[in-house]
Amino acid sequence: MLEFATKFVSVEIVSHGYPFCCRSEPPDVANHLMDGQYSSPIRIVSFNTSEGWSRDASEDIAEELQRRCAECGEVPPSLEGFLEIHGRGVDIQLMLL
Repeated sequence: MLEFATKFVSVEIVSHGYPFCCRSEPPDVANHLMDGQYSSPIRIVSFNTSEGWSRDASEDIAEELQRRCAECGEVPPSLEGFLEIHGRGVDIQLMLL
């Protein structure tokens, strides 16, 4: 489960060449990524402006995405590259047809 002390998440999107920023809780970002709202993200950075810090949250979000992909039995095409780079090498068992 994702646990961040932050309200701000920036999602960098390859297709636009510029970071796309949204104010969102990290679980909502995972939902948006699973729904395909972001195209080919390359990195996710969380910000806490009141405390003056930021950190790369890509691996944490990738872990949550891998868990969700395993539950639904598929990896959205828009996340394949992101999970390949930031996933922790956990194989996702997909359903056989």
